[in-house]
Amino acid sequence: MGLPDIDWKAGAASYVQGYFDKYGKVAIGDFIATKPLSLVAAENPERAAEEISAYLSNFANTVNLLKLPPGARVLDVACGGGWLAHWMSKLGYEAYGFDLSADFISLARDRLRQDPHLKLSQAVLDDRFWAHDIETSALSDNLQGSFDAIILESCLHHFFNPISALRHLSAALKPSGAMVILEGENRRGEIAPEYMRVMLETSTLERPLPRRLLIESLEAAQLDHIEFLASAPNFYPASTLGENEEQLLRQRSEGTNFCVAAKSGDVIDRIFARAPARSETVSTAQDVAAREDIALDEPSKKQRGGLIRRILRRLRSL
Repeated sequence: MGLPDIDWKAGAASYVQGYFDKYGKVAIGDFIATKPLSLVAAENPERAAEEISAYLSNFANTVNLLKLPPGARVLDVACGGGWLAHWMSKLGYEAYGFDLSADFISLARDRLRQDPHLKLSQAVLDDRFWAHDIETSALSDNLQGSFDAIILESCLHHFFNPISALRHLSAALKPSGAMVILEGENRRGEIAPEYMRVMLETSTLERPLPRRLLIESLEAAQLDHIEFLASAPNFYPASTLGENEEQLLRQRSEGTNFCVAAKSGDVIDRIFARAPARSETVSTAQDVAAREDIALDEPSKKQRGGLIRRILRRLRSL
């Protein structure tokens, strides 16, 4: 089933603007000021606790995975109200963020400016947070090849053209840098009916990518070295640890698209404290596809453009 013929970019802008029109910037600012923390909802405390703990564990795992040095430059993609960039700043990193919504960018600047420990001027915040459409435009020249880490937290499924977005982001990554993608679903089959209903009601994309398309999209962005991740946000009783927990981790890894990608295998080996890159240790897109039992074309540079066009056609048919 193909995507409905909708202007998804205009729909996303309209949906966000309607959100601000309905609730007001002050109310929304109050709501997101404490994100990812929030009051546990009385009607469904279990679900609320799971959602909050997922944000916290994903953030902690990302920090521990990257182990960036003080002052490292980090980009928060589709940052919304800026909670991830804010917390990265509190750790001593030089955090940047952009979003399609200028209203959210204003809230992100406010959030960091109001933190008394950061002491960031308005001029610095204006420089580090801005409204931007990463699908249609590359980052500015002064940001090219400048980021130690780029983080896409629950946003890639909203992009109509993820390849264009990833290519623009890849160009802004240092050769030694890493991109972390946190997508909560590795889709198998068609888009879920509940996602399609939301898409039609709001004209915004809710399109989790199948792992094969994610791998190919990263490869098209010259992020050829990939490692998919398993996340364990819970405590487990030590008395019963064993194969059940290993199976749970495997299921979580297979059910999500959490991964780290880089231009060089040395970066992946460094992150996982492996030996210097060798043919048997470097995880290329082809290696990952083989482990995942995914058939993947291996394009030459001349073939890459044709591969991109084929991927885009498949994306529009999903």
